[in-house]
Amino acid sequence: MQEGYGLTETVTVSCLIPNKNDKMNSMGVPLPDMLYKVVDPDTEEDLPPGEEGEICIAGPTVMLEYYNNPEETEKVLRIHSDGFKWVHTGDLGYMDEDGFFYFKGRIKRMIKSSGYSVFPTQIENIINMHKAVSLSCVIGTPDKYQIEKIKAFIVLKEGHKNTEKIKTEIMDLCNEYLAKWSVPREIEIREELPTTLIGKVDWLKLKDECT
Repeated sequence: MQEGYGLTETVTVSCLIPNKNDKMNSMGVPLPDMLYKVVDPDTEEDLPPGEEGEICIAGPTVMLEYYNNPEETEKVLRIHSDGFKWVHTGDLGYMDEDGFFYFKGRIKRMIKSSGYSVFPTQIENIINMHKAVSLSCVIGTPDKYQIEKIKAFIVLKEGHKNTEKIKTEIMDLCNEYLAKWSVPREIEIREELPTTLIGKVDWLKLKDECT
């Protein structure tokens, strides 16, 4: 098994980790004839290695259009100043100095807290380190001072009870591994979380509950 990256709009996998490489937490490097870059989501300006932005892809496997959906096509397929047609993936990531790309999360899930971009998956990964946690989902909720404050919804494993001790331990984990603006302001423990038709946590439904 090899880590890689691809999407329907580029037909197949377009980025893959070469064999015998130690950067196993990356998506890899673009396949031959495929072009990758990271741009500022607001200005479309190319970003240098190490800076996080939107992953864009160009190359011979890029789709022509969405069938009977010109509005979505115009939003996703854009001609840049270099003359190439780029797919705007909606995914956040960065490229390192060696040309390896890294996935950070979805732009639409990104939280703006105290002027910083916060990625829910990073927080969820830390929360899920706790031995009592079965599942977690992090969202941003409106806040007068921070723009958005971070809230974590958590389901505990069978046999663990919702106690202040567990909440404190989870907060301690977050404070240890996360920047202060990424630490949840609120933790809510539930019996279950809403899911989509394909079984993923429905974070949009949770967000709607909080607005």
